[in-house]
Amino acid sequence: MLSGLLFSNVITVDDDGTADYTNLNDAFNASASGDSILVYQGIYTHPAVGGNNSVYINTSNLTLLGIEDGAEVYHPIIVDASNVTIRSLNFYDGSYIGASNGTKIINNIFQNIYKSLSRLEQPVVRHATGPWLPTI
Repeated sequence: MLSGLLFSNVITVDDDGTADYTNLNDAFNASASGDSILVYQGIYTHPAVGGNNSVYINTSNLTLLGIEDGAEVYHPIIVDASNVTIRSLNFYDGSYIGASNGTKIINNIFQNIYKSLSRLEQPVVRHATGPWLPTI
């Protein structure tokens, strides 16, 4: 995992304005295959556009990683790409992950979720809670 972060493009997200982006949607739109998106502590919501508040990941081979405790997501994330890893984020109040081919959902926390993981086409690695420790 660490070697992948060292050699890929790293995009940072922090809702306080000190990173590359302040919201997940802009970071996803700027990403390319092989990138890593590091999410700092904060509360991430997405304004409804046309009645749809989902954020889409369209980039394959992407890693989305909460790097501080307290990265809270309050909107759905839909994965429309292959081999995406979502790790160490907290999903609350109706947010969910719609996953596709090769998606790994590891060590995330889901609370007050009204819709479960959906659109699973291939086996997905899911671990609901727990601390994340990097593997070297």
